[in-house]
Amino acid sequence: MHAMYREPMASPNPPAARDPDPRRWEAAAPWFWVAAAVSAAWLMVSLAFAAEPAANRGESLDALGWRSAMAAAAGLGGGVAVYGLCLNDLLDRRRDRALRKAAAAGLIASGRLPRRAGLGVCLAALLLAVFCADAMGPASLKLTLLLAGGVLFYNLTLRFVPGMGVVGLGLLIALLMMVPNPRAGFLWPVLLSMTQVMAIGRWRNRGAYTPAWSNWLVVLGWAFWVLWVVVLIRERAGLAAGVVSWWLPAAAGGVGLVVAIWWGRSQRGRAAVGRFAVGWLLVIDATWLASWGRWDAAGLHLGLLVATGFTAWAWSRRVPTGRVLSTNLRGVN
Repeated sequence: MHAMYREPMASPNPPAARDPDPRRWEAAAPWFWVAAAVSAAWLMVSLAFAAEPAANRGESLDALGWRSAMAAAAGLGGGVAVYGLCLNDLLDRRRDRALRKAAAAGLIASGRLPRRAGLGVCLAALLLAVFCADAMGPASLKLTLLLAGGVLFYNLTLRFVPGMGVVGLGLLIALLMMVPNPRAGFLWPVLLSMTQVMAIGRWRNRGAYTPAWSNWLVVLGWAFWVLWVVVLIRERAGLAAGVVSWWLPAAAGGVGLVVAIWWGRSQRGRAAVGRFAVGWLLVIDATWLASWGRWDAAGLHLGLLVATGFTAWAWSRRVPTGRVLSTNLRGVN
């Protein structure tokens, strides 16, 4: 059988730009997830000073000021994201190797990062998130511990339940956005980001192996948490508060959905949709700040997106794929 199939001759070092392997999109994913987590925390800090009355802003944020709070939010978002990504890689290292994904997706599974070192990075990232949350106040610290437990529960069980994995991921994003300012009343951004993650996640994961009843789980889960967020908005700020700022972020979210649906029609395009959707969250965050006249903070989010895109592109070009996998996996524990 092998004698009958021969690959065409190719250069031993083909240009990376011509490599059609969709696993390179997987290699870029962690960078976008870290940036999205940082952007989500930044957004709620900026809105705490731009859109929230003093009663809805924690005393710790007032004591920190915008710049120090943004630094703490960066550590919080980055720490939670790295913790979740390392945890996922640690738990999936055997599965990734079995599915021949490790060379493109997992540093730990591929052996480029030893397992013990990966565990150390995971714990250090969690400690960083806890430290930064503690600077934002006791309520933020409690929510961060709940979020850390939620990330662990998601990686162990929830992501394997059809439909519930998407709901759980959207809920984790929403919970992360609540951490910087637990008293926040302007929670429309939380609702929009959660909806965006669930909608595109469900679209990307559609297929023959997804049971039809899981659609109802997604809809019911989304409706329950949307109702919960709306109740919080009504009690803390009123449903009419800040509605005028909705149009630009809603338009950005609609554009993201349309592009994701159009792009994800093909199997190859579907591999890129998830990365695009995560990166597009930064654009939506920037539009919220632009709606409130915080152009400096909006530019910070867009700058983060540009830097992340370039870093992810450069990183993905250095990731080995294909036949290199079997060489990299020798001796991996």
